[in-house]
Amino acid sequence: FIEQFYKESNFSLEDVYGKIEYLERSGGCYTCHQGIERISNNHRFSCVRCHGGNRRSSSLPNAHKGLVSNPSSAKNAPRFCGKCHGDHVRKVERSLMSTAKRMVNITRYGWGAQPEDELPFSLQPDDDEQVLPPAATGHPADAFLRAKCLRCH
Repeated sequence: FIEQFYKESNFSLEDVYGKIEYLERSGGCYTCHQGIERISNNHRFSCVRCHGGNRRSSSLPNAHKGLVSNPSSAKNAPRFCGKCHGDHVRKVERSLMSTAKRMVNITRYGWGAQPEDELPFSLQPDDDEQVLPPAATGHPADAFLRAKCLRCH
């Protein structure tokens, strides 16, 4: 159904994101990495500013030393994106997608693993929250969350 819907819709990435601009440069990272898209007009600086590495090295191991393939991942964003976008990174870190608070606490409450007056659990606890108990020592709801929900979320 979904595949047919997209075929019939004539959906294209350009409709959503606009024209994709490819960087046509040589030297540095571009010696090996061709066809890199520009992130945005607001990010007009070298690859190494976000990805690390050494763009001046002609040796592959040295060029890739300290390289981070995804600087915008939740793990890396504070160190890389946070240099310029600290407020935004902090908001994302406290979001429901990042903390999984609603999913964790509703599941635990529904399974009888969490009384109403207990501090809420979070994957990234704040001062008024607690860490999800280990699956082996916690309630079956915790094992379920780890085995099913938290594998992707």
